[in-house]
Amino acid sequence: NYQKRTNQQSALLIAHGKIGGLNSVAIGYNFAFGGAAFSQRENEHFLAAAQYALNNKVDLFVSIYQSGGKSVYGNIHSLKSMSTVQMAHTMLKNENIVNIGILESKITGGTFVDVFGNDFLFSIKG
Repeated sequence: NYQKRTNQQSALLIAHGKIGGLNSVAIGYNFAFGGAAFSQRENEHFLAAAQYALNNKVDLFVSIYQSGGKSVYGNIHSLKSMSTVQMAHTMLKNENIVNIGILESKITGGTFVDVFGNDFLFSIKG
């Protein structure tokens, strides 16, 4: 199972701290965790990170995307994450939190929809 193999609870790695002196929240997607497919668990972790950013009025929210898409095998909650993630991006924008997306070499499916909520997008050649 992916939790044992990666020693993680979900495909998302979330941290907060300073980047270039800016209070920040960063999210990374671990492709080794089931292709970083976005299930209900990942959705909950993403929303918790966004809520932390909002509650703590951080300056910067960074998502480093690398995912095989939404987990259609999970349940309908996996698919509804497309709208809830977009809602979180809108809430960050409304609070003037700069929202940066970094596209890794692997990003497909429903997760690709998520990137359009970012203020700025950058691509890593992989």
